[in-house]
Amino acid sequence: NLTEELGLNDNVKFYNKYMELNELIDYLCATDVYVSASIDKNQISSGTIPYAMGCGKAVIATPSLYAIENLSNYTLIGPRPGSRTFTRATKGGLPGA
Repeated sequence: NLTEELGLNDNVKFYNKYMELNELIDYLCATDVYVSASIDKNQISSGTIPYAMGCGKAVIATPSLYAIENLSNYTLIGPRPGSRTFTRATKGGLPGA
């Protein structure tokens, strides 16, 4: 996988599960950068972008309608996941990258 190829296994974690709000806030408080990547521009996240912002975290997102509405005045919105610009933005946002 890409995180292994880039040597980021100790820095990048993926959790594919539903989280109650308290657990989600704990995870967001423990992170440095929140990445919201979506292939479908019409996909809506479940409120995690504003929660991450509320926790004072840097947010990098693909330009879904939801991300544009929430982040257009605050944070970089990159192109689709896998593109060079999105990869540069993500790597540039990680400490030590």
